[in-house]
Parts: sequence; structure tokens; C-alpha cells
Amino acid sequence: MNDKAHRIVAVTATAILIGLSLAAAPGSTYRHSFLFLSPLVWGIYALRDRLCFRPFHLGLFASALLLHNLGVFGFYRREFLNLWFDTYVHFYFGLVGGALLRRILACIYRLKAWPLWL
Repeated sequence: MNDKAHRIVAVTATAILIGLSLAAAPGSTYRHSFLFLSPLVWGIYALRDRLCFRPFHLGLFASALLLHNLGVFGFYRREFLNLWFDTYVHFYFGLVGGALLRRILACIYRLKAWPLWL
């Protein structure tokens, strides 16, 4: 697959995770979350061929982690449009997880559209 594009996604996501942590106020709950979120990005990067992930799929995964990491700004204690930030994060993780699982099942088990939806 396209290793350069995968690497760009992983490096960019890692840089943003670190940048968000550096921009966080001292004492922020998620200030050091990049220490465990960055290895998750690189773990999926390492498994990209086994999981049949294109750069888009790695980007989806990284975007979910980046959304989660916005907790460095105290978003988990805030509401947006009458919903807690946590609700948005978990909804998005479900969408991303479903999309990635669909990709894995379609690629590895060669499932077609209707069995995947079933």
C-alpha cells in the first residue's frame, strides 16, 4: 500500500496530539494523553497492511483520537448544543469503529455489502 501517505497521516496526527498537549493549561486532565494516544496511532500504522487500511482509514482512526484529545481544553466538562462533549466523542468513536470494522471484514473475509450490513 501507499506507505508514504500512511506515514504522513501518522506523523501529522502525532504532531497535533503533542501540540494540543503543549497548548493545554498546566494541570489539565489530559495534558499527557499524547503519551498513550500516539503509540495507538503508530500501532495501527504498524498493522495497516494486516488490517487492509488505506491512509483514509488511518486518518479516521487518528481523527477519533484527536477529538478525544480535545479534553486537554476541558471539553469533557462542557456542553455543546445541549449535549455533553463526551456524547459527541463516543458517537464519533462508534461511527469510526463501525467504518473500520466494515473495512476489515470486507477485506480479510471478502464479505460483500449485504452480509456486512446484516
